[in-house]
Amino acid sequence: MINNTIIGDNFLSDGMREFCMTIMVLIVTLCFHSIYVALTNKKDQIVTVQSKSIFTKKSNSACTILDSKTNTCMRVDNCIYMWEWNAAEEFMNLKEGETYMVNLYGIRLPPLGLYPVIYKIKKKTN
Repeated sequence: MINNTIIGDNFLSDGMREFCMTIMVLIVTLCFHSIYVALTNKKDQIVTVQSKSIFTKKSNSACTILDSKTNTCMRVDNCIYMWEWNAAEEFMNLKEGETYMVNLYGIRLPPLGLYPVIYKIKKKTN
């Protein structure tokens, strides 16, 4: 006798079930991150670059700057939600002692190693 059960425990194979769970976890993670970006997004912040550096942590590298007004460390990075992909070029064009208008998101949370992320930089004209 052939069992043609469509609904039940045997509907998905183990491999397909793992794949579906992975996709669901990815979707939930992207949703939470997009909410985080939306809630912490700040536009047209004035930043004066005190120093800039590149450091490597595990397998990732990060471009960071230090704001001389607030003494806050920030990271320059790409942002998929704002469709900004030129972080490396913008970081290289930054000059210490100069003032810029930046768009950023995020908060500084030292125990988790979180920095505000700058995704757009414009030279401030006086």
